[in-house]
Amino acid sequence: AADTPLSWLMSEAQGLSLETHVRQNLKQKVTAGLHNSRRNFYRVRRKVHREIDHQHGPVLVHSSVKKRWDTAGENYRPENLANYISQVNGWSNILLEP
Repeated sequence: AADTPLSWLMSEAQGLSLETHVRQNLKQKVTAGLHNSRRNFYRVRRKVHREIDHQHGPVLVHSSVKKRWDTAGENYRPENLANYISQVNGWSNILLEP
């Protein structure tokens, strides 16, 4: 699931010297598996969900997030994203970044 964000980061870093083979091997699939990163030491700490609305101008959500939301169904419902969608009264009020 990290290939889509990595591709976005690489496109934002235009002008920097990046290894070309990395982009060639990316598999951008919005339904790629998610991995539980709360393992080992991090399980003893409380879960923290970052707020999406940062109160500093428009919030842009990458279009792949909406695609995953639509295709993965109930398997993809991050608490902070669900709260934000509710707060702004639905996806139609969210700015999507291509």
